[in-house]
Amino acid sequence: ADAYEALPTELQEGDHPEQDAWMKAWEDNVDEEGWPIVPVSAIASIKGIPSRDRLTKTQCKRLLHTADVIGLGVEPDARMTGKDYRWDERVTLFFLDEENGEDVTNYVAASALLRLGASIAEADGQVEMAELAFITDHLEGQFNLSDSDSKRLERLQYLLLHSQSGDNTISKMLAKRLPREHRLLVGEFIVGVAAVDEVITKDEIRALRKAYKALDLEVADLDKLIARHAVRKTDDASATPQDAA
Repeated sequence: ADAYEALPTELQEGDHPEQDAWMKAWEDNVDEEGWPIVPVSAIASIKGIPSRDRLTKTQCKRLLHTADVIGLGVEPDARMTGKDYRWDERVTLFFLDEENGEDVTNYVAASALLRLGASIAEADGQVEMAELAFITDHLEGQFNLSDSDSKRLERLQYLLLHSQSGDNTISKMLAKRLPREHRLLVGEFIVGVAAVDEVITKDEIRALRKAYKALDLEVADLDKLIARHAVRKTDDASATPQDAA
């Protein structure tokens, strides 16, 4: 495999020596809906990586480089998240398009907000498809993602929906990197996620307060947004059929 990967692309004749093993890992871990949700341990073992709590950065890059050569995408991609894979972590595999996304920065930002939104969505015990669809549609519009990056984000959305992998620690990262006016927009976004089903539960409010604290935003800003959604719901509920007409 190492010798094959070291060759220039035009000299790589035939399939990658590990391709069958990767495809078997895919097929062995297909869920009821036909999507591969694969333990990192399954593909790390193909690379001869011994069991450990967390892979090293070098091991992650080696694993992902092989996936690149075979033509497979791995989501999440440790090169983008900056987080090394856990041995028991689950990832999803997909076939890469011929043209990759043009702006990695845009995708990284969109995927970070998708994870943050998912952490709010799962605060009430389950992640609703409508909530993740709201998040993904919003992000694709905001970041003007390419077709290949939209495909990658869709794969991540499915993984989050089926593995509850939301990540509230992203709030702290955003607090360090974004000015306050941008963090306020992130705050509005995650409140919108919680309000998709027109009900913001107590568990979701607790998760929102935790996220706002991590984002270094005032709780008063959160309370105003929650009150705004409550008022809007009350107005909608009190509207008569004539009003709607």
